[in-house]
Amino acid sequence: MSHFPNDIATLVARAALAYVYLYAAYLNAKPENREWLLSHTALLFPPGTAPFLINASAFIGVAMMFVGGFLVLVGLATWLGCALLIVFTILGYLQHRSEVEFATKTADALSGEIEALLAGASHAEAIRGDLLNLRISAYSGQFSSGLKNWGLIGAFVLLGAVGGGVFSLDHYLTELRPSWLIDAIVWPM
Repeated sequence: MSHFPNDIATLVARAALAYVYLYAAYLNAKPENREWLLSHTALLFPPGTAPFLINASAFIGVAMMFVGGFLVLVGLATWLGCALLIVFTILGYLQHRSEVEFATKTADALSGEIEALLAGASHAEAIRGDLLNLRISAYSGQFSSGLKNWGLIGAFVLLGAVGGGVFSLDHYLTELRPSWLIDAIVWPM
């Protein structure tokens, strides 16, 4: 029986999963996105956390996306790439959960101020509806992003367990069998 469809599926899964993280790492590493990256990384920490810790965490997060994404993409030490991205994705879930709380808290804080400004305005109901939609969108967007992370974690667990497939450097190195190298980096097959 041919395993060709499974080999193609594994290659497509590796490429798709790697793309998500490599593209995100590329965007996060751009200088113009630094402030956004740091403000979102800071949500993982209590207020007043040393800026060095937030900067270091942001750098480590981007590095995990680059290294993990590259390893998964080429299928080299696929299990290690998956492990890096699982850890990163768990932290991403926590960050999304923090953003859900932040969006809700901010909307609640602003609603009182906005109500005072809207008092007597002829279009107050329309603005209230828009603000409610904005709040719901912020909440549900971050909530669903957090849920998506659990699906990604499941995909990485599966990929890490089955390996990179025939179209991977793991497979290529296993077939050539340079034992001094293969035993160090490739999941024991």
